[in-house]
Amino acid sequence: MPSEAESLSRELNDELTPEQIELEEEDSMICAAEEEDAHNAALDLYEPQEKDEDQKLLEKLHTNGMIQYQYDESFREEVKLRELMIKAGIDIPLDQFRSPIQFNPVVV
Repeated sequence: MPSEAESLSRELNDELTPEQIELEEEDSMICAAEEEDAHNAALDLYEPQEKDEDQKLLEKLHTNGMIQYQYDESFREEVKLRELMIKAGIDIPLDQFRSPIQFNPVVV
């Protein structure tokens, strides 16, 4: 879409008729819309492909044991306990806990 300055410049130009100016502006808007449509179509093509690749990589890392998920209740309780101890200023060595803290998912 042409800027206001371009539109005013064209209107002041004696060589172009108002109809020609209007046609040029319509052409400009049509081109901009076509470019946006092409861009959106390209995004629609590549976004699902990227998501599939990310999901495959995540599954591969999980299968190889490089990512560990910990959702069990005892893990959550231990995390809450550690948070409370940190807030209270209690300093206990990490080896006193059952397991190292690993958040979901963790790349090992």
